[in-house]
Amino acid sequence: MKKKMIIIISIVLLITGAIFMFKPKKKIDSKLLSTSTVSSGSMNGGRSETSIKRIDDNKALYSIYEQDFHSSPVVVKEYYIDATTLDKIKEVFDKYDLQEYPKLKKSKIIVLDAATTSYEYQFENGDNIYFSSDLNLPSKFQNTKAEIKDILNKAIENGEKLPNIVSQNPSNNEITLSINYYYQNTISYLIENYSNHEIEIDGIIRLYKGDYLIYEEESYSYNLNKNRDHLDFIKLENRLDVGDYLLELGDIKCSFTIN
Repeated sequence: MKKKMIIIISIVLLITGAIFMFKPKKKIDSKLLSTSTVSSGSMNGGRSETSIKRIDDNKALYSIYEQDFHSSPVVVKEYYIDATTLDKIKEVFDKYDLQEYPKLKKSKIIVLDAATTSYEYQFENGDNIYFSSDLNLPSKFQNTKAEIKDILNKAIENGEKLPNIVSQNPSNNEITLSINYYYQNTISYLIENYSNHEIEIDGIIRLYKGDYLIYEEESYSYNLNKNRDHLDFIKLENRLDVGDYLLELGDIKCSFTIN
């Protein structure tokens, strides 16, 4: 009788364990609004970023930002793509249960001077799933990345490439103003002091399209030591159309063309 009871208890435990092991993981029952992948922190100081943001039910903005190493030129590519791209990525997200990844333990493998890559998924219900490459990610995550890459490549084929800066004419003085990049309605600009003395500049930042003023910021102040530079940015409400533009910081100017 005792032996029979042990067998019954063992069977119950096995069944319970099997049910627990194969219990379906809870999915996120909500629309995917955006996703981003950011890689940075390597020895060469480079950075890459891709993001997809849903604009409406029909359209999403796909942005690519790449800088090979610190102070190298930034390459930006942006596209309007079909919003169903995010729905397809959500299917991959569900297929591989990415909502469980933030629970993974940190990897014991340390690669010195290697970049860290972070992954973020934001949903309409407010859920935000974030994890990074320093976790002990399963090998099947390589399949996840490959499938998402294939989805994005197909989206670009049918997408609309957006205009960006094709040329610029920086000021050519002791104090130089140039455009670093134009990315997601943000203009990043660089001020460089080539003089042999410290300078202080302040005033009003203005952006013109032709003769029309489209942006103005009333106050700024920069104090630059000799042979030093300063990177800053302005955030615009809307995307810039194709055309010729002029950025002014007081008497310092830089013209550029969007095409």
